[in-house]
Amino acid sequence: MYSIDYILLLTQMLPIRWRNAVNIAFLKVFINQIVKLHTRFILFTEDVLFRLRMNPQTINLRWGLNLKFDYLLKRITIEDYTNQEPIFVFKESENNTIYLPTFLASSTYDFVVKIPQSLQAQEVAIRLLLDKYRLLTKNYIIQYI
Repeated sequence: MYSIDYILLLTQMLPIRWRNAVNIAFLKVFINQIVKLHTRFILFTEDVLFRLRMNPQTINLRWGLNLKFDYLLKRITIEDYTNQEPIFVFKESENNTIYLPTFLASSTYDFVVKIPQSLQAQEVAIRLLLDKYRLLTKNYIIQYI
């Protein structure tokens, strides 16, 4: 996007009679700081573009986690949390049980982040990224696969 070869630009902008190794090496000393600033600018723009693309949507959270922590294999997944035990209400007067539908049952977690065992050492960084971009009312649990 912003790729500039400063050494090539330097040599092309020099007059032909001054294009020798000594003059180019001398001018590279001055260009060095500009190259460092340009590199910092590129890294900054990549970080800003990453932060602009992230939002609380599941697909974007999964994309961001896979980009930061598991770029090659993309094994991190995000799934809805399903409560294993059904919640029921027992009425003694009617002597039968009523099972609540899953959308009425309150669970402590809203989604599950499944990450491989090899990324267990980076759990703090993963939690930081999730806490930064998830909705405040949504809770999650990390499971290792």
